[in-house]
Amino acid sequence: MQAGDDSLLSFDALKADEKNRKLRLDQAGKNANALRRAVEKLGSEELAQEIQIKFQALSRSIKDPEFVVADDMIKDLLEKDFSQNEIRQLLHVGCGRIIRVEKELKTGIKQPLTASSPTNANKAKLVKQKEKRQRTVTSSLESMYPNLDVLHMKSIKSLHVMLRDKRSTHAQFKHYADRLMRILAEEALAACAVERCTVWTATGAEFSGLRPNNNVCVVSIVRAGDSLLDAVLHCSPNLAVGKILIQRNETTVEKSPVLFYTKLPPRIATYDRVLIVDPMLATGGSANMAIQTVLQAGVEESNIVFANVVACPEGIRAIFAAHPNVTIVTAAVDQELNESKYIVPGLGDYGDRYYDTTY
Repeated sequence: MQAGDDSLLSFDALKADEKNRKLRLDQAGKNANALRRAVEKLGSEELAQEIQIKFQALSRSIKDPEFVVADDMIKDLLEKDFSQNEIRQLLHVGCGRIIRVEKELKTGIKQPLTASSPTNANKAKLVKQKEKRQRTVTSSLESMYPNLDVLHMKSIKSLHVMLRDKRSTHAQFKHYADRLMRILAEEALAACAVERCTVWTATGAEFSGLRPNNNVCVVSIVRAGDSLLDAVLHCSPNLAVGKILIQRNETTVEKSPVLFYTKLPPRIATYDRVLIVDPMLATGGSANMAIQTVLQAGVEESNIVFANVVACPEGIRAIFAAHPNVTIVTAAVDQELNESKYIVPGLGDYGDRYYDTTY
């Protein structure tokens, strides 16, 4: 870098008061462009763009909450809720990398990573921040939808680690999935309980609670839903069973659901609760179609419970927008859907991994 580039790390313009906002933004833009040109001379276009984005993010975040960011990449960075000091630290790390690359080009000797490298302490810190943001998203959804029941046990989190690990073999995935679904099945069946009772214990004391309900029909969304159906029947073998086959139309952008097959008990409306099971709640299209199918059979909306292993905010909102009286029981709420309408971080295709049909 040239000596004149030392001014790139100056934050004097960014410390101005709100009246000088435009000046700060302009100065930050000049700094970012100058820094990008300097990095391009070192042959790292990708790093140049990364540092430019961070400079722009800094200019928009400090004392400027009403600024509307149009660039999706900058918006993504801001949504991570970095503090001012954390953004400055990222800039420091990025500029440190530039200096290290410059020294390597001049001396031909590979420079060691600094202690502030994002591969160690900063990486762990960012992981904790990501987990905190996800807990915030989950809490906000639970506050918004009283019929949403998200399981928060430590055992659930531990089992999810094994399910999501792409290195898990089929045997490992199925083993840990079965363990998790047993927990989920018990919670879903508890949501189907309707009769409150009081019993006498062996010590002569009273104990009150909801009695397990056997007047429940379990409806599986084939094929992946059958794995969760087995877990429910393992807990309560005498329940009635229904089947619905719904598949996503992969040729459409919306991945709209298509109903292929339905087989429900003839008097399904007489059951206290109907428990619909499907491991993944992505767009909510298949779940809403299954719920609508059950409603058309005469079941009341408030008597429907939908259980799944992994959900996302889009799917949860879609179900409650169409059917606000349904109860959802889920073992996890993930971050979002990607462009292909798959849950992120997710765990891949649940049915393929569970039944070992991944090619």
